[in-house]
Amino acid sequence: IPQGRLTGLAGPSGAGKSFIAANIMREAQKDGFHIVVLDSENALDDDFVGKSGVDTEKDYKYFPVVTNDQVEKIISSVVKGYKDEYGTDHDAPKLLIVLDSLDMLLTEKESDDMQKGIQKGDQGQRNKQNKAMLRKCVHQITGLNIAIAMTCQVYENQDVMNGEGRWIISGAVKFSLSQIALLTKLKLKNTGEREVQGIRMKVHG
Repeated sequence: IPQGRLTGLAGPSGAGKSFIAANIMREAQKDGFHIVVLDSENALDDDFVGKSGVDTEKDYKYFPVVTNDQVEKIISSVVKGYKDEYGTDHDAPKLLIVLDSLDMLLTEKESDDMQKGIQKGDQGQRNKQNKAMLRKCVHQITGLNIAIAMTCQVYENQDVMNGEGRWIISGAVKFSLSQIALLTKLKLKNTGEREVQGIRMKVHG
């Protein structure tokens, strides 16, 4: 996961994106990173990441989030505090920010509508806000010992002639992220009568 850049863990539902995100957090902690978690899915709770080996008691901050605006404000606040304390010192502590997930975030209008009991999507506006937010993130962390990793959904391609492959990643994600790992779920192979448990996946760079 490169510092000063954005990394995406993309894949369909159930592919293991949150699982990989938790494993990245564990390994980052081993390498001395401070961890900030922004959770819009209630997936990276202390119990889940703890079972993956993440220490939630040391250099670890957890923020439940609902909207793009919340994510933008938290990241801006964290980066500002980091710059105020360390400037652009190359020996500054390493920081990993994990967002799970980009696609579950709501626009402010969607959030307001939901509180009013109005069920109305705003996919176009959400994509625009995601793109704007990610662009700001890129500029804020460039040259710093800060890495951002996020999970995001993909959609099955309905037109195999368009050159996208089987899965389509949103333009907002492709525009701003330096690298994207595409995760797809594979079937577990049972041996005889023994049921095999776990996650089996394929990752495309």
